[in-house]
This record gives sequence, C-alpha cells and structure tokens, in this order.
Amino acid sequence: MRNDNGSTTFSLILPTLLVTGYLQDQDKIAQRVAEILNAHWDSHGQPDPRDAQTAQLAAALRGLVPTNLCTSNANVADDALVPIDATMGEVRAAVAALAATEASNA
Repeated sequence: MRNDNGSTTFSLILPTLLVTGYLQDQDKIAQRVAEILNAHWDSHGQPDPRDAQTAQLAAALRGLVPTNLCTSNANVADDALVPIDATMGEVRAAVAALAATEASNA
C-alpha cells in the first residue's frame, strides 16, 4: 500500500513469527512456536480431543498398576516378573484407550 508520504507499507494476511538474533537457539524456538500454533490453529478455542484421549489412556494404564508396587526400587531388575491383578474391566479400559489413541494418531 502506498502511504501519503510516498513510502510503501507491506502487510501479510497470515501470522508470521520473527525470531531475532538476540535469542539463542532461534531454530529451536521457531520450531516450538510453530508446533504450538499448528496444534491449536484450527481448534477455535475448543479443547483438543487428543487431550481427552491422553487422559483416558493415562487413567486406564494407572488402573493396571498395582497401588502397592514400588516402581522406583532400583534393586528389582527390569526383567523381574511382577504379578499384576487386574479386573477384566481394567484391561478392557486400557485396550479401548490404546485403540482410541492409536486411531487418532493414524
């Protein structure tokens, strides 16, 4: 657009991110901002359905972990067998949550 003083003004009709040389790791910062914008661009203020799927998956998996199991005990080897008592409902909830998460990421 030509201004009254003879100068020209350019404008964009899309969002633009300017990362200056004053910041360290400009590429990393720009990539992170782009990821955030891309994740929420079309949501129009609505919650991301992946958040609910993640919560469902976390709750289902938490239900499978015995409450009396100390997972931070470094003396127990990773390949040690641990008896886990789970109800069929807990297993089905975990399978359903995994399926929903996998379907949304396909």
